[in-house]
Amino acid sequence: TPAEDTSRAPGHLGILMQQPRSTLRRYGVAGAIRTGFVNSFKSIQDRVLTIMGLARRQLSPKQMGSIVLIAQASYYAAKRGIGRLLYMTAVISTAIALLNILPIPALDGGHILFLAIEKLRGKRLGDRAMSIAQALGLALLLLLVLYAVHNDIVRLLH
Repeated sequence: TPAEDTSRAPGHLGILMQQPRSTLRRYGVAGAIRTGFVNSFKSIQDRVLTIMGLARRQLSPKQMGSIVLIAQASYYAAKRGIGRLLYMTAVISTAIALLNILPIPALDGGHILFLAIEKLRGKRLGDRAMSIAQALGLALLLLLVLYAVHNDIVRLLH
């Protein structure tokens, strides 16, 4: 049954559908490990699809958020219980890990890219080229963070 939502939570359209009832599942050690791997893989798959959607312009970059959106989501997850908060923290951690291995200079993936280039060339990249690439990668990351913070501010003001 729809009900008015006055919480102004991000993404809500002013209505709140009744939440489906959830059941608590208990796993043994092996089941918990298996479920953790399955959920982590699903989370990584979702992040890859999101990045692809952004690159193909199928998703709006206005949906990106920064620490403000993470704090809001953490608050709502914590209200639903420690399990939800821990799950959301794990999802965020896998998303950050995935971003970290992207081939962007200044990230671990950028270092892997440089090592691959060095392997193909048979010699080390010059210090100047490395410095320029690292500066460009850092600038790209800072612009991305500023854009995400801007999106959060716009969301808060509306």
